[in-house]
Amino acid sequence: MNATLITNSELNSLCMQDIRIFEDDSGGVCRLDLRSSPFQAQIDFFFDNPVFPDFVAQLERLKDSLVGKARLGNCHEEPFIQFEGDGLGHILVSGKLLDT
Repeated sequence: MNATLITNSELNSLCMQDIRIFEDDSGGVCRLDLRSSPFQAQIDFFFDNPVFPDFVAQLERLKDSLVGKARLGNCHEEPFIQFEGDGLGHILVSGKLLDT
C-alpha cells in the first residue's frame, strides 16, 4: 500500500511507499520519500505510535475539519511526521527524521 500527499509543486512531495503493518499490529514500516526543495530524503520509516488505523482516523478528521493534528512516529524515539491544519485550508507538514 502507498500513500502520497498531493501538493501544488513538483519540488515538494511526501510519499509513504510499501506500507507494511507488523503481524502483531504493534507498528509498521514504510519507505518514506520526502522532497522539500532543496532538502530530500528516502528512508525506512518505522512507526508504532499511534497504531496505523488511529493515524488514518486522525488524517480523516483533519481532512474533514481542516483543524487539528495527525502525527505518526515512535513512542520512545524522535523520528516522526506530523500534519497540522490551521482551519483556513493550510496544512503544515513537519517532522524529524534521523540519519543513522
